[in-house]
Amino acid sequence: FDKINGNNLWTEAIRKELAVMIQYEVFEVHTDINHFTKEEGWQFAKLIWIFAVKHDGRHKARLCIGGHTTIADEFDTYASTVKPENVRLQLFLSAKEGMEMISGDIGSAYLNAYTKEKIWTRLDAGFGPDLEGKVARIIKALYGLKTSANVWYFHLCDTLREMGFTQSKLDNAIWYRLREDESQYDYFSHHVDDFLLSGDKSIKRWIDMLELSYTITGKGEPKYHLGHDIDKINKNCYKLGSRTYVKNALDKVKRI
Repeated sequence: FDKINGNNLWTEAIRKELAVMIQYEVFEVHTDINHFTKEEGWQFAKLIWIFAVKHDGRHKARLCIGGHTTIADEFDTYASTVKPENVRLQLFLSAKEGMEMISGDIGSAYLNAYTKEKIWTRLDAGFGPDLEGKVARIIKALYGLKTSANVWYFHLCDTLREMGFTQSKLDNAIWYRLREDESQYDYFSHHVDDFLLSGDKSIKRWIDMLELSYTITGKGEPKYHLGHDIDKINKNCYKLGSRTYVKNALDKVKRI
């Protein structure tokens, strides 16, 4: 595809993804396959490349694993995500109280957590001649494993508790924290790796604390969040729209 298009967008996307895998130490390489085949409980799963063009034109290559071919009945796979109506409630409260808001993504979110599954794989040609064909254990919560969403969710929950936030009983993906002057609460909601933070003018300190544990991307005043355009009319009013979502949908229909 790069040759046809006269660029190297997909090649660079693959290189970037492999660099992330190395940075987060996703694999533990072994030279002896007997380490996995002779010990009870190990399961093999094949690596899979997923390619996509994002809504802003970025070319994304994601390395996943065929967890659908494995059995994980002994593990919990539950992971809560914020309900859309509660995101609107957070927006309403933020507008009503004139709060500051910051949205963002947690980069390579799953790879911050360790997997509990005993999965091994074989590295493909993308890893280069030194590693191609070698076997490796999956250490981190690689995309595709049945428990990855679960272990990442609880990893983030632990981080938020350490920051002093309390989990809402209304929605397990909404958190709140009473301010030092006890005048109001700050709010944090999350949907996998996308988050929305509401608070006073010192709101950036929570981003600074998150960045001690994670790589935060796209941080700033929310313009597009969970499929919605967000326009700030004034200090106490936000408008939700679906122009970007509809445009992307129509572009896909046109291509089909």
